Amino acid sequence: MAVRRFSSMVVAAMLVIAACGDDGSLVPSGTEAPRDTAAAPGDTATPADTAAPETATTQAAPTGEPVVCHNPVPTEIGIGTPVDAANSEDLFTVCYWVDLPAGAATATFGLDGLTADLNLAVGYGFPRVMLFHVGEFWPSRETGTAPESVVLTDPRPGPYFITVGPGGFQDLSSFTLSVTTEPPMTTAPTGATLAGPESCGGPVTVLNMGGSAAGEVVARDISPEPRAYFCVEVPPGVGELTVQMSGLSGDLDLFVQDAFGGGFATDRTRGGDSRIATVPSPAPGAYYIDVVGAYAGAGSTFTIDVSG
Repeated sequence: MAVRRFSSMVVAAMLVIAACGDDGSLVPSGTEAPRDTAAAPGDTATPADTAAPETATTQAAPTGEPVVCHNPVPTEIGIGTPVDAANSEDLFTVCYWVDLPAGAATATFGLDGLTADLNLAVGYGFPRVMLFHVGEFWPSRETGTAPESVVLTDPRPGPYFITVGPGGFQDLSSFTLSVTTEPPMTTAPTGATLAGPESCGGPVTVLNMGGSAAGEVVARDISPEPRAYFCVEVPPGVGELTVQMSGLSGDLDLFVQDAFGGGFATDRTRGGDSRIATVPSPAPGAYYIDVVGAYAGAGSTFTIDVSG
């Protein structure tokens, strides 16, 4: 799986983009980035399906890499006020985030005014990083200069992470990015500071090392599959990070990953009442935990324990 630090390499999401190195450098798109072995998001405006029982129908998805934006950090924008900007040779992929309040029946993320092929992607869960199977992820990949949009129905409140990047090799363009809702809302940026890679942030339940918590993924036949978010801050010197779930009565998948797309571990066992994922020699920092129904309609209560 990917190493913790991305230095002198591209994090080329499915958009074939350039991303930000941990040392602050930028590298051109087209360089292979580390990847996990899990399936990447599909081509539709719904997150990638997780593995389902053999009796269910699943759709194959293309491979890809995480999208990570931390240097510079994403820019916060408001709802109802378009943002005019452009990508450049110094920053091929531009990152934003928006805090969506409760009460929206729909949320539309739009990108237009293009002079070259740029793509739009929206993520929920962890607003610095889009990780496959960690958080929810919706791409839009129109070709050429056609407007891009992602429309979410009954979106949950919280932080949404937005990337605008080249659809082709090093495509550059000005653009207008907008976030609108029905019923219409207008909000200004909150001024909040995103959590750094060493700290938990986003709509998560924070766990302590050596601690445990009760959780539940409610069984609902929806897409994306229901899920629960957790995070633990790992101190220096931990030999192995272990995340364990017990008391399951339904099929849930467990994913663990750090804030840079490294330290990946998963347990996607079918059946049984427990799951366990371990990260050997974890680097210090925040590790995000995504517990998700293995397929639409899967759910269960559980207890989650973190040790190291």
